[in-house]
Amino acid sequence: MTEQEYREIKVSPIQLIIIFLGLIIVGVVIFLLGVSVGKKQVQPQKIPAEIVTEKRPKEAERETKLREEASKNIREERSLPVTMEKKSLYYIQVGAFKSRDSATKIANRFISLGYKAFILEPFIEDKTPIYRVRIGGFISEKEALKVKEELESLEKKKYFIVKQ
Repeated sequence: MTEQEYREIKVSPIQLIIIFLGLIIVGVVIFLLGVSVGKKQVQPQKIPAEIVTEKRPKEAERETKLREEASKNIREERSLPVTMEKKSLYYIQVGAFKSRDSATKIANRFISLGYKAFILEPFIEDKTPIYRVRIGGFISEKEALKVKEELESLEKKKYFIVKQ
């Protein structure tokens, strides 16, 4: 066997401390950049004003008529338009689905009943994408509770109120 040559690097204690501190500083900078990027990605989601679905002209026309009829309904008067800015509004969550199609079907059913239903896009922190179907934009919890009880007696299902 041949003898391998070894080269020895001598590092003084001061140089070792400087290298160690440099690595710590680089690590902290990378961490802070990650935090700032994360904060930019996690912003409060805006609630869509209405459900966006692909519809044929006749279906869109029919839905417009249903919405006009629903605007005359008492339930519409109890809830605020979703576009209004308030500190916190109350919503009734009527479903959470893995597919947008399922959520759209339920939301359209509640719209046809005269409620302001909409779909929330999945949250960034969701491990599995979940489309939440909510009704409302109620000013007070009391109003939301009244509509929730009405829905539960009508649908024979349990729903819950979300403050947002």
